[in-house]
Amino acid sequence: MWSRSEVWDYANEQADELGLDVLRFATTFWCDMQFGALIDALKMKGVYDDTLVILQSDHGQIAKGLVPMHFCSLMALDESAEFREYIQF
Repeated sequence: MWSRSEVWDYANEQADELGLDVLRFATTFWCDMQFGALIDALKMKGVYDDTLVILQSDHGQIAKGLVPMHFCSLMALDESAEFREYIQF
């Protein structure tokens, strides 16, 4: 796993070469590394095939009143982790 300073140095180089925003690139790259580490850990423990991973982003906009509730949704899974229903409210 790279240190934060290594991620930042790499992000600066890559963002400059690609013409991208360095902060956005660094943040996305770091998140991707963390998600990859989670997947690797699940595989090492032998539970990857029996695990449902849900990646969700919440920055508090609903609690702050910045996103109307009708944009919220709920995904329900049954005991076998099969998709059961999708509710938007």
